[in-house]
Amino acid sequence: MLRGLLGLLSTAGFVGGVAQLLLEGSKPAPPRVRALAALAFFVSGAIDGVRTWQRLHPGKGPASKSFTINLGLILAFERATPNYHHARPWWLTAFAIVILVCVMVSIAAGVYLWRRNEDERDRAIANGSMAIAFLATLALVVFFALLQSTGVGPTLQPSYVLLTAVGAWLAALYVLRRRM
Repeated sequence: MLRGLLGLLSTAGFVGGVAQLLLEGSKPAPPRVRALAALAFFVSGAIDGVRTWQRLHPGKGPASKSFTINLGLILAFERATPNYHHARPWWLTAFAIVILVCVMVSIAAGVYLWRRNEDERDRAIANGSMAIAFLATLALVVFFALLQSTGVGPTLQPSYVLLTAVGAWLAALYVLRRRM
């Protein structure tokens, strides 16, 4: 009963967040509306993360060889990050920091669970792909810093960094698996 209710809450939170994201369009929503969407995504991501951890935890049966990316937490972080058309309340900044910490813990736990059951070849591929993702993210940050110092181009959004890291990691993982 409780699992079904949590599953329904997770799905409703994700759908509510996506609805706000689609309804917002090009005109940014006020901070309270963005915070509610971030909270909906955060609840969805937290419930999904706990369910994934329980499914993959060593005491709960065999761990699969999969790695999950918690989309709910990443979308929550995107909703809670700066909105330039409104004043930035301190509580939204604090919520964005909490979400970022949860994203980092989720990624660290996922990498730990994934690498625990891999052989040396797969560990080398994982380490190489993480190094390439780090370098791609560093290059993106330096590139946007140079653009910002010259006053040309858009400003760096925090979600750009997360998406670049995930995209570069997945691309490097794919290429290294095919080459090694």
